[in-house]
Amino acid sequence: MSTQTLNPLPPQEPAPRGSATALNIILAVIGVLALLTVGIGAARSAMATLNSSHVVQTADAKGITALDIQANSGSFELQFTDTTEAVLEVRSTSGSAWALNRSGSTLQVRPPAGWNDFCFFGCTKADNEIKLTLPEELNNGTLDAKFELGAGEFRANGNFNDLGLDVSAGELNMLGSAHTVDAKLGAGFAGLVLSDVDTATLEVSAGRMSAELDGTAPSSVNARVSAGWMDLVVPDTSYHVVSDASAGSLENNLDNSSSSKHQISVEVSAGSAVLTPGTEASGE
Repeated sequence: MSTQTLNPLPPQEPAPRGSATALNIILAVIGVLALLTVGIGAARSAMATLNSSHVVQTADAKGITALDIQANSGSFELQFTDTTEAVLEVRSTSGSAWALNRSGSTLQVRPPAGWNDFCFFGCTKADNEIKLTLPEELNNGTLDAKFELGAGEFRANGNFNDLGLDVSAGELNMLGSAHTVDAKLGAGFAGLVLSDVDTATLEVSAGRMSAELDGTAPSSVNARVSAGWMDLVVPDTSYHVVSDASAGSLENNLDNSSSSKHQISVEVSAGSAVLTPGTEASGE
């Protein structure tokens, strides 16, 4: 009986440690950055709570025919109520740096200049809470208004004549009515619910815009979507729709008539647009 001799296995070379070491270093750095971010955010939130102040400014509201408002962070609210003057309330670490003033018949609101109202970590709406209160008598549809939102959240409920909206980022929600509206969305979200609009210009560069027009049907709507999404709801009647959707998509659910006195022009170069009939148009 023969005995088979097994040759010993060659010694195993140790696995390369370079990739494992690099991965461990990357994971460690990510963990440190995550902890640092949480720590800075918590510290900033605590400091903001301690240093936040409540600043109230007033201005004469008599003879005001226009609003010019800029906001770049936090939460901004516009309301009309039983008051005799314009009142700006700011709860913020930089509350005294906000400005409420008049230029002729135009009421202006300006945020802090420079970096005083900007943050990198842990930014919340509570860091800046701004409320502008105007007399109810100005809420009669004759007031022109221009709102510029750099970031944060903007809410308003009112009746205007010429309404201009420029949203670079953040979220805007506008309720009420306007004779004309010019709304531009750079990024973020814009929600509009407006009655009795005669002419509207709506532009989306990115983000999403939801525009609902009710009451009387507009005589003219010009909509442009460069990217992102637009939902447009108009009073239920016939429209003369002219569209150019070379890229992206357009869904037109409206009653089309080339003889209609209500004109809608839609250009979609990227993204999507949807046209939908809403409630029955009044005055038809």
